[in-house]
Amino acid sequence: MKTTNLSFVIVLTVVSAVAQAKVDMNRGGVGFLYQDFNGITNPGHFAKPRTYAAEGSYVRGGSSLTTYGMSLGLGMGQFGFGAFGNMYSSVAGGNTLSAGGAVGIDVVKDRFNVGASFVKGLSSSSSSLAAASMVVTPSGMSGVALGFGATTTLGTVTATRNVTAALGVGSRSGLSGEVNATAHTLSDLSNIEAAGFVNWSNNSIYLGTGFNYYLSSKSHLVEARVGFIFPRLDFSFFGSTSFSSGSSMTYGTAVRSTF
Repeated sequence: MKTTNLSFVIVLTVVSAVAQAKVDMNRGGVGFLYQDFNGITNPGHFAKPRTYAAEGSYVRGGSSLTTYGMSLGLGMGQFGFGAFGNMYSSVAGGNTLSAGGAVGIDVVKDRFNVGASFVKGLSSSSSSLAAASMVVTPSGMSGVALGFGATTTLGTVTATRNVTAALGVGSRSGLSGEVNATAHTLSDLSNIEAAGFVNWSNNSIYLGTGFNYYLSSKSHLVEARVGFIFPRLDFSFFGSTSFSSGSSMTYGTAVRSTF
């Protein structure tokens, strides 16, 4: 396999107050409601923390696909933004690139946020993915949370649309739990994915684990992430597998700097 060199050069200018902001973001969360701060599935979460975080990641999918990623997140307590770039290196098909951005708004402080994201494949034949999210947490930072998300592909003959509904409970101790369901084909409700997630974090470590079950194929996916927190840095390792015959494991690592 040939050696691939990847270089991202991104310049982000922010107000000086961000440098003094408190780092109170979600770290390492899997799932929808409590996902990691540098994730893109639930873009509304960018608005809640007051922090700036840059992350680089490496993901290996079996023996044929390697993904190099870079993401930036900026949260200002009421508004937040994210930027993403990925390079996919395939043994069979060379390299492809994608880039995107996200915005989140905390409409009612710590109780209701909305967000939207857009990811574009940079090759001539690539499609785009647009997403929107809404999360309601009636009692604030902890307690019951209810969320909805939707995605659609653009630039394809037939659009692929997914809708997610999620219910969770979070606590100020860093422990959260979530169940959700995703309809992958709105015209065929038998094509549903049901999932459950548990996340926990403190000042030095974070853990996340999830189980996904696909109703139409009667298959499943297990995923987990563990990370270690240092001053201004954290390192994490993650992986997922179905444990079925012939399946391969996806695994990777990420390093993040926070300000």
